[in-house]
Amino acid sequence: MQWSKLRSRMREFLAPDVRKRVDFHLTTYRKLSELASEFWVTIDGERIFSASTTRNDIATYVLTRTTGLLNYGDGPEPRMVEVALSRREVHAPVDVTSSIRTYFDLDPRIALAWSDPILKALAMLDRRIGRRTLRAAKLADDERSLVRTLYALRMECLDRRPRQFASLP
Repeated sequence: MQWSKLRSRMREFLAPDVRKRVDFHLTTYRKLSELASEFWVTIDGERIFSASTTRNDIATYVLTRTTGLLNYGDGPEPRMVEVALSRREVHAPVDVTSSIRTYFDLDPRIALAWSDPILKALAMLDRRIGRRTLRAAKLADDERSLVRTLYALRMECLDRRPRQFASLP
């Protein structure tokens, strides 16, 4: 699926009160390399999250050189590298778009409990997640900044919006 289709499908899942404020971007730097790309999220035009191929490659190289872990092959070491980079909030754009594709097939409540910060962040913005579910969601102390920022944005929008009550017959 092309990025424009992914982006439009993702925007369909956004809650109406954040739809005009949040945007997703992806670009490829063809002069640098066919593989160099960057993904970022903006709120009101301000960049709050970025996933860059170049930054990810450099961080992976530094991590593998300093720790001696292998980033390829089978076994636990490549997974340990991924986890360490995720804790440092270094992501590859390919991983982000893969998470978006995965999100389309998930229940948003399941995504809220997922360990992947991208899936959890997308669930924070989902229109199918209501006020009570968001209030019940507990953020860990070591939660990623993207998840915290989008949670705060969604709660701010929900608190400003008047509650809808069903009319009695």
